[in-house]
Amino acid sequence: MINVGPSKEGTIIPIFQERLSQLGTWLKSNGEAIYATVPWTYQNDSMSAQHEVWYTAGKGALSGNVYALVIGWPKDEKLILGSVRADSGSAKVDMIGLDRELEFKQTRLLYFKLCYFNKMLSIFKIIN
Repeated sequence: MINVGPSKEGTIIPIFQERLSQLGTWLKSNGEAIYATVPWTYQNDSMSAQHEVWYTAGKGALSGNVYALVIGWPKDEKLILGSVRADSGSAKVDMIGLDRELEFKQTRLLYFKLCYFNKMLSIFKIIN
């Protein structure tokens, strides 16, 4: 899956060490959307044609959270989520790794303007 393995001598070559280190750094800041989550109602978002969006849901203390894992970056910097709904008035949308809430608009679709880029994978937390 991440194409990392030992050499015939049993050592991990430097490029693979770098990949594992980068993965560990990414998981340290984004692990909330990976660990202690369960599959959400929808696995992916078919309404988001310009990029891939996959979902997980928090469990336990985080059970009201839905995480949208976005692969790629929309050209117009507007993310549109068709499968998730944010309760008006009480909902918040955060981008993990960014220390402020995002402004969003809920119509039939949930959409908001993006202001930050993560080359690997961007994760948005919808808190209802």
